[in-house]
Amino acid sequence: DNTFTQGVILIANIVQDAKIHSLSVYNSSSDGIAFRKAKGITIDSVEVKLADSDGVFIDSSSNCFLTNVTANISGNNGFFFIDLASSSLDNCIGKGSTDSGFLIANNSYFIIPTTFLQCISSGNSAEGFDITNLEHWSFLGCTATDNDGDGIDFASSQQVAVIGCTFRGNGLYGIAMTSFNEGQIVGNSFVENTSGDIHIDSGSDNLIFGNSHQASSELTTNKSIVVDDGNYNYILDNRIPITQQQKMTKMQ
Repeated sequence: DNTFTQGVILIANIVQDAKIHSLSVYNSSSDGIAFRKAKGITIDSVEVKLADSDGVFIDSSSNCFLTNVTANISGNNGFFFIDLASSSLDNCIGKGSTDSGFLIANNSYFIIPTTFLQCISSGNSAEGFDITNLEHWSFLGCTATDNDGDGIDFASSQQVAVIGCTFRGNGLYGIAMTSFNEGQIVGNSFVENTSGDIHIDSGSDNLIFGNSHQASSELTTNKSIVVDDGNYNYILDNRIPITQQQKMTKMQ
């Protein structure tokens, strides 16, 4: 019935309608769990710890549903997705990885929505969420804390929503965006990110609305929305000061 309830590691090609439930994967010599060309995968209540490579690796797959999956102390990334579509992650945690908690590297824009709901990335040596080539994805109620890089780093992405998330104590910015267009950064909370809260390196037609900065100390806070290069971004009703380094329009 393609239901897996015990084991050490599963690597599968061209898999459909598989389920992994209540599984612990420790000390894998490669990826903890890996799927390639999969469809209809359900993974829930799984912990992957001390994988030498990525904790969870999914490549060229769709309709994958991950719930309560934790990747802890991975040799590379906690979660690594390539060309993932029509999927969702709910309450998944990537922590203590040598690279990023979540790495998403699509080969081209994927217009089929995928949702991250209340996922946590913490204590990773690079970014919390490192993202390239996304379209129509959503990050809802997620948290990125104490990562050495940015909380979320977007590159070449559009029509992505980051709503109601928390970014705290990251080594660079809470959210960094390069070639990020038509996105929504709405109702997020930023606390003591070293370089600042939001950095728009380049992008246009983004809505930056209703975000707030919460300082643990007025003496140590670095709160800012930094705009290096962008056109027609709408920055409205944020309780964060704006630094305009170059050209910016329609901001309040």
